[in-house]
Amino acid sequence: MCRYLVMKNDPCCSDRDDQIIFNGLFFYLAYAAVPNVSRMPVWITEGAIITALLHIGPVEFLYYWFHRALHHHFLYSRYHSHHHASIVTEPITSVIHPFAEHVVYFLLFSIPMMTPIFMGCGSVLAVVLYITYIDFMNNMGHCNFELVPKHIFHVFPALKYLMYTPSFHSLHHTQFRTNYSLFMPFYDYIYNTMDSSTDELYERTLKGTEETPDLVHLTHMTNLRSTYHLRVGIASIASRPSESPVWYMWMIWPVAWLSMVLAWVYGSSAFVIESLTLKKFKMQTWAIPRYNFHYGLIWQRESINSLIEKAILDADGRGVRVLSLGLLNQAKQLNGSGELFTQKYPKLRVRLVDGSGLATAVVLKSIPLYTKQVFLFGSSSKVAHATATALCKRGVQVIMNQKNEYDMLKLRVLESSTAYLKFSSDEIPQYLVFAPVALQTAYRVVTKGWGDMNLAYAAILPALLLRMLHNQIWISLSRHQTARRKHIIVDRSLEFEQVDRERSWDDQIILSGLYFYLAYAAIPSVRLMPMWETKGAIIMALLHAGPVEFLYYWFHRALHHHFLYSRYHSHHHASIVTEPITSVIHPFAEMLVYFLLFLIPMLIPILMGYGSILGIVLYVAYIDFMNNMGHCNFELLPKWIFQVFPPLKYLMYTPSYHSLHHTQFRTNYSLFMPFYDYIYNTMDKSTDELYERTLIGTEETPDVVHLTHMTTLQSTYHLRVGIASIASRPSDNPVWYVWMIWPMAWLSMVLAWIYGSSAFVVESLKLKKFKMQTWVIPRYNFQDFLHVQYGLIRERESINRLIEKAILDADVRGVKVLSLGLLNQA
Repeated sequence: MCRYLVMKNDPCCSDRDDQIIFNGLFFYLAYAAVPNVSRMPVWITEGAIITALLHIGPVEFLYYWFHRALHHHFLYSRYHSHHHASIVTEPITSVIHPFAEHVVYFLLFSIPMMTPIFMGCGSVLAVVLYITYIDFMNNMGHCNFELVPKHIFHVFPALKYLMYTPSFHSLHHTQFRTNYSLFMPFYDYIYNTMDSSTDELYERTLKGTEETPDLVHLTHMTNLRSTYHLRVGIASIASRPSESPVWYMWMIWPVAWLSMVLAWVYGSSAFVIESLTLKKFKMQTWAIPRYNFHYGLIWQRESINSLIEKAILDADGRGVRVLSLGLLNQAKQLNGSGELFTQKYPKLRVRLVDGSGLATAVVLKSIPLYTKQVFLFGSSSKVAHATATALCKRGVQVIMNQKNEYDMLKLRVLESSTAYLKFSSDEIPQYLVFAPVALQTAYRVVTKGWGDMNLAYAAILPALLLRMLHNQIWISLSRHQTARRKHIIVDRSLEFEQVDRERSWDDQIILSGLYFYLAYAAIPSVRLMPMWETKGAIIMALLHAGPVEFLYYWFHRALHHHFLYSRYHSHHHASIVTEPITSVIHPFAEMLVYFLLFLIPMLIPILMGYGSILGIVLYVAYIDFMNNMGHCNFELLPKWIFQVFPPLKYLMYTPSYHSLHHTQFRTNYSLFMPFYDYIYNTMDKSTDELYERTLIGTEETPDVVHLTHMTTLQSTYHLRVGIASIASRPSDNPVWYVWMIWPMAWLSMVLAWIYGSSAFVVESLKLKKFKMQTWVIPRYNFQDFLHVQYGLIRERESINRLIEKAILDADVRGVKVLSLGLLNQA
């Protein structure tokens, strides 16, 4: 059977010896309770014959019907499905059953053992041989390969009714409704439950074919303990992590030492330890019979290289496409990361790669073929260098922001490809798309003044800037409240992957700005809009409450169908812990649909002649406000609002409401007004309870507090509560518009210096049950500019008071550890 073993099945199979222990307890119990057991002789032929006949008769018959009963849905779902969870069987599978099944099987198998004992013809050897027979047949039947030779059935044809094969029982695990017999299939023939393909599968499997893998990973043993963890090693240990010892490890060290010596002396070639099939892709793991310490011996290098060379030539002869050198097999001092073999055998058909090469291939595969430009961000690694080199060869421009890394890579890239390598200290600013508009507006104002400027046109750019400011305020507020963790909804920390994914949150504002300019150019009515029109605002509100909310509800439900969810909406739902940025993180196709949806209330009043500039600005502000509020990870709406105006619960959602959608997925689909969830019965029942519980909140006590301080003016931007587009970047990576916000940074520094009377929370992390917070003293070091604050003697007393206050606050709150960071520990 060409399937791969699913690793999640391993934990259940790691307890395969439980049934042996369980049987042992029963045997001791029988010895104590049945007097005849203690008087059994070593062997009685008559008792052995009775044991065999009782197995063929009652045991096989009772097992057959009990097994068929177990496949009734009532018993199958509660018991036997546990055994059938393993489609690909192996000997361990034969003893993986629920406890109730184990008891029944033991009682069944006790019939041939106990009956002769009660008859006075039981014997020790008969019992031992019968148990050995059961184990042998059980293990053989659950092997995933065919080993019973065909000539046995030719010599003794009746044997096909008295002994099953691995193929016979494998069909039971794949077909479920055939081949129910224990070890002797004659009851399946009698009751017509024999699978018609049994003989064909047996003969086809027996012939077999030598499989050629697509990829071979060539590794080696590491330490003595690694012997146990091989798939062909000790089953109870092989299913555990390598750093998880078992109590009897010390007892089997001599076996490990012996295997190491034998491998060293007689190990003349690599051997297969694992095979995997992923769809049509076949992979094998081969191991060189050498250990880590061998690779450290200079006089062993030639021997090891001979083994690696032999494995490479074997793979090449078998038609393997890729061979990856794992662990120390790719050591540069051993064989130059495989270059020794590629130079010796230039016509090798198999491609030699190392771990970095495979990682590079994965990265290159993820980059679309039509890509013309790639930005290599931050410090580079071996994988990054290899990726950049391959992209330059492909003709893709690679932009790097680290000068040292750029200089190093330029020496490695082929001279013909260096033209595609570029150094730039800044990323390409996407805001440049508005440069022509901004220049045109400035030119009109200078040459003609404000009087000749169209209000609708002039309002677009300021409105976009206000949107950015509005969103930034929400982001800072949300992150500050989340750091305090008092009214937090989902008690988890943000992952770095989410931070990277949500860094370009302002793209949607730029996109909407382009749409507004397009609408201004294409629709004459837009240019004639007044500042305010009450009728238009009312129509806009009604259109949102009606068509927009209705269409969004059903579109959102459609997005949760597996076809659309896996291709589009899963990108948004990758963020379980939401924050305001999350509200605008969608694939482009979704963004387009949402814009068209929100266009309905804006465009219809314009076409009716009731559109107004302020109406559109307020509607967009309403969308931003509700979007940001709903994706906050803390509760901020007071309860009294819903008590004063009860229908408001149907017209305005809460952060708790939408957070449940991100954690439960199949409830709370509405946009901003939950009444459609009430109508279509998709409102999560725990919404009100979560809202009230979160609103009460609890002040969380961290285990560890790291007390730090501000460093440079630029560090203000990099706080989690700072500017979102900068906070997610490394501190040494500037953005093009930093110079524009220096006045704001100076103002924040002055205000912090004058009014900053205590440390404030900027970050909270939770690692399992371990809670940590970062507190910041509102002082700077300015070592790059002026030696003030931490450098001034007159400021030391003030700074020490702030530190002392933070320490006492942490002590009162029950913090276990407080670490002094940077100059706080000077």
